Amino acid sequence: MTGVAEQYTVQGRVSITRRVFSNVFWLVLSEVTSKSLIFLGTVYLARELGKAGFGLFSLSLAVGVYFWVVSDAGVTGYGVRGVAQNKEQAKELYNTLNSLRLVLSVILLLFFYVVLYFTDTPPEKKLVLLAGAFYGVAYSVSSDWVFRGMEKMQYIFAGRITASLAFLGGIYLLVDGPSGTVAASFIYSCSVLAGSLVFLFILSRKLGIPFVFRISFREWGRHLRESFYFAINGIFNNLSLFIPVFFMGFLSSDEDLGIFSAPHRLATMIISGGALVIIALYPTLSSLYVADRERFRKLHREFERLILGIAMPLCIIASVFSRDIVVFLFGKPYTDSAGIFNILIWLVFLLIVRRSIGTSLISAGFHRFNMFATGGGAAVVILLSTVLIPVYSGYGAAAALTGGEVFILILMSELFRRKVYRSGFLSSFVKVFLMGAIMTALFMILPFPRVVNVLIGLSVYTVLAFYSGILNKKTFGALMSG
Repeated sequence: MTGVAEQYTVQGRVSITRRVFSNVFWLVLSEVTSKSLIFLGTVYLARELGKAGFGLFSLSLAVGVYFWVVSDAGVTGYGVRGVAQNKEQAKELYNTLNSLRLVLSVILLLFFYVVLYFTDTPPEKKLVLLAGAFYGVAYSVSSDWVFRGMEKMQYIFAGRITASLAFLGGIYLLVDGPSGTVAASFIYSCSVLAGSLVFLFILSRKLGIPFVFRISFREWGRHLRESFYFAINGIFNNLSLFIPVFFMGFLSSDEDLGIFSAPHRLATMIISGGALVIIALYPTLSSLYVADRERFRKLHREFERLILGIAMPLCIIASVFSRDIVVFLFGKPYTDSAGIFNILIWLVFLLIVRRSIGTSLISAGFHRFNMFATGGGAAVVILLSTVLIPVYSGYGAAAALTGGEVFILILMSELFRRKVYRSGFLSSFVKVFLMGAIMTALFMILPFPRVVNVLIGLSVYTVLAFYSGILNKKTFGALMSG
């Protein structure tokens, strides 16, 4: 009997491992593929629209993000949890929550249209802003969160690829020169709508859950109370990352906005890629915090060192080759963006490290403290943006983002130390900083070509990282175990 129980336990573990691997595989594949294709599209638009046109296009994307996080009302995070906990209520949750999102997004769009109508904003800019706002409506009917909750990640891949290919095909056929800014903005939102419709079709045909519009103010109110913290946390996260784009849209010229937007889009792309590893480890950390606190601490400590140790040299190398990277991707007209990218690449470092701490804080159940830290950081970004952007334009926007992220990292590290455990983050950070300084000094001192200097500096950094304990076999073993 014991042997049967052991065999059942082993089979159960294998089944769970395969399920988790499948979910992570399809999620990472869909995110990397779709975002890479969309990034290629934005690179094409940066060259085709010019700096001023690309600046307006980036402003429409920022408007779309804000409309989305408000109209989503935390449904994405709350809905995934609800479906995952009780798959029997997937149909009811889907119809109720998506109906709520659709109504909120349409109301916001109409309100925004009325506000724009009574302003003296140039007609082209009004259309660009409305196109960005339509993104909220396009995404409100998406059912990707249902697939996440039901652990059907392979269907997410289909919808995301449809949206990204529709975006690439649309801009290639319809955008020709700087006059295509309005078309590019509408194409982006409509491509998201195409992906959402594919999600609707798959959910109905494959899982037998059709969308039925449902009005229930009592249910909407109950769900909004439950999803409040998810909504506020999402708003703060996106506010701190995109608010400088919005400020520059009204405080700077369209050309200055374009010069800033190119490296900003590149930085957000890198951040999204780095966040995938953090997202993949989130369920493991969550379960370990409940089941085995000691293993939670060990895995988090090793993972924290790994993030610090790998992110530092990559950001240094990106900084050294910043001009080459920017010109290669966006063209010579964006040469002035290289200095801004030099600042934003350190925003990438801070954000990836901060998210590794924030994810662990959430996995330990301290959602409110994570929200408090990100909210404080968003306030710092807004304050710095109002002071720096009018004077320093894109450089001021980059400095505002970095300053806000430094505030969030310091506050979140202290909250983690007080509420979860003392991880030794500061000690590891100092070690990584000193090794990075040595690596940078070698780049500047050695008389060889830059590529050779990078290889030598990276080799010295790697040796120091293993010698100091930042990187070791146990680190990689803990990561693979996670």
